[in-house]
Amino acid sequence: MRKYRVGIIGCGRMGWLFNEDRLADQPVSHAEAYLLNKKTEFSAVCDLDREKLKGISKKYDIKNIYTDYRKMLKKVDLDIVSIATPTTLHKEVCGAASAAGVRAIFCEKPIAASLEEADEMIRVCKRNKTVLMVNHTRRWDRSFNDVKGMLDKGDIGKVDLIIAFAAAGLMNSGTHLFDILRYYFGDVLSVSGALIPDGSTDPGGRGTVRFKNDILTFFYSGFREYVLFGANIYGQKGMIDLGGQIRRDDAYRLLKAQASRKESGIKELRRANLKSSRWTPPMLNAVRNIVNVLDNKEPPLCTGEDGMATVEVAMAFHESDREKTKKITLPLKDRSLRLIPRETSFTKNGRLE
Repeated sequence: MRKYRVGIIGCGRMGWLFNEDRLADQPVSHAEAYLLNKKTEFSAVCDLDREKLKGISKKYDIKNIYTDYRKMLKKVDLDIVSIATPTTLHKEVCGAASAAGVRAIFCEKPIAASLEEADEMIRVCKRNKTVLMVNHTRRWDRSFNDVKGMLDKGDIGKVDLIIAFAAAGLMNSGTHLFDILRYYFGDVLSVSGALIPDGSTDPGGRGTVRFKNDILTFFYSGFREYVLFGANIYGQKGMIDLGGQIRRDDAYRLLKAQASRKESGIKELRRANLKSSRWTPPMLNAVRNIVNVLDNKEPPLCTGEDGMATVEVAMAFHESDREKTKKITLPLKDRSLRLIPRETSFTKNGRLE
């Protein structure tokens, strides 16, 4: 059986350390997901932190370990590369991997620190015929797929309103929520909002997001002492309470309009009994999707264009805030706005400055 050789660049939390969290529904890291797929061979790793390299190489018996990603790409023939570095490094690592002949790149979100960087990643991968996928994980979560199925079937009728909420960070938590809503409802038309400063380089925001199909979303993301992620999706025949984390038991509730038990002649929302599809860890499904893309069996579920579009919504919040909550229409003409500071970069030899 043909196996695809995999390399991981960036051995932090998503690279492999999340796998050490015993409370998490495993696997949640790139390393573990590749290890559990029969058609992928975990072959090489790269990180500047030698302790991380020592830990991951020992756990998975990886012989090809590097602190210079360019050297790794030159010496190891790889089919798939996961990019789990800081966002500021995504563009140059992606460009080098694509130029080296890697067939598929699985990049952590957000795809890039600016739209021009995201555009360049997409262009380079298209030129080199490299598949570029972005890890907005809920795309591969069966629970969130169930919700898409209900919406596509019209289980709650015509949707006209969404109230959405996420933890702080438009680029961090916000892009995950923008992505799953785009997955459900298509492209965004406009954004109007304001930032919620919290002293970080990635503040939250509040405002409205209007989709091209005229569905209106009231959006809020801000810091709390607890994790928040979800949306109340309202249709003419019911609503979907989409919330919780990526877990099999609390991802959503379907409420349908039924005859009221308290007053004649009206309807009220009551929870519907649902039979969920079999749940499997999203990272396993993501790796399976990558393999099937390379086997020419199915399309990628979250493309570079999808990743860019979520960053564009976050950028639009910043633009609207600067314009005193003015409505900003997408696509943005100015692609140079940078939301994440250029804190780190690689030199020509592939080492951090």
